[in-house]
Amino acid sequence: IYHEPNKLLRAGCLSQLSQYLTDSLDPSIPANQDLHRLDVLFQHVEQQMQVAWSIEQLCAVVYYSAPHLHRLCQTRFSRSPMQHVIYLRIEPAKYLLRYSGLSISQIAEYVGYQEISNFSKRFKKSVGQSPTYYRANMCI
Repeated sequence: IYHEPNKLLRAGCLSQLSQYLTDSLDPSIPANQDLHRLDVLFQHVEQQMQVAWSIEQLCAVVYYSAPHLHRLCQTRFSRSPMQHVIYLRIEPAKYLLRYSGLSISQIAEYVGYQEISNFSKRFKKSVGQSPTYYRANMCI
């Protein structure tokens, strides 16, 4: 930390340091604008789960190139943008399989899969179990 013996010169530095700390520690202000935009993007994806998202559509929403979006997602989530979209679809599917009486085809459609076979393959690849097996073993 900078120490200035002259009180008049120190006042400017302290106010600047105070503002910096306030901005850095305030959770309402995003620490990194890229990460904030990434969070907004995936909130948008969660709200429009039925859209067949592509990398081009994701990039268009946040105005990033595909490599830049990929880099940010790897940093933030440790997965690619499309892997994160799949994650955002599978998590509510797991919840619905456990706690709802909806059929697997209804759940698949709800989370954005038009083909139940595609949903089943993706679910098994992500979770390690078929949706039917997951439901049978995870229901309370």
